[in-house]
Amino acid sequence: MENDKKDKKDKKDTDVVILVDTSILLKIFESKKDLFELLKEKILKNNVVFLVLKEVYDELLKLSKGNSNKALNAKTALKFLNTLKKQKSLKILDEPLNYSYNYTDDIILEYASKNNFPIFTQDFGLVKKAKQKNLKVYYYKKKGVIGD
Repeated sequence: MENDKKDKKDKKDTDVVILVDTSILLKIFESKKDLFELLKEKILKNNVVFLVLKEVYDELLKLSKGNSNKALNAKTALKFLNTLKKQKSLKILDEPLNYSYNYTDDIILEYASKNNFPIFTQDFGLVKKAKQKNLKVYYYKKKGVIGD
């Protein structure tokens, strides 16, 4: 009986890992909403770990060059990632995955497929591809975070 309670608690307390795409990181600062918190509320889990692939981080670094609005959002997103990393609610993979793809979206899809991780994105092309692969995907609409 006591082991049953422990097993249920362990399942509930298990970290939920969600892959994060560049587009949702930029959307956070466009929308001025804490989309990560909205997602946690949506899935009813406090122990969510957001995972950023090296390729996504590198994409943000490239976008952060210059003074455009997108560059400023990318710079802010990089600072935000470092804050979340310090709080232990985000992990950034330090090494590229070396998949034979040219596009970050394809790398995200492959990694999500291999690890059965959901994806958090604002890229509706990526949403469509994820759905085709039967992957769980979350995105933001004005009414909140949507999950399919």
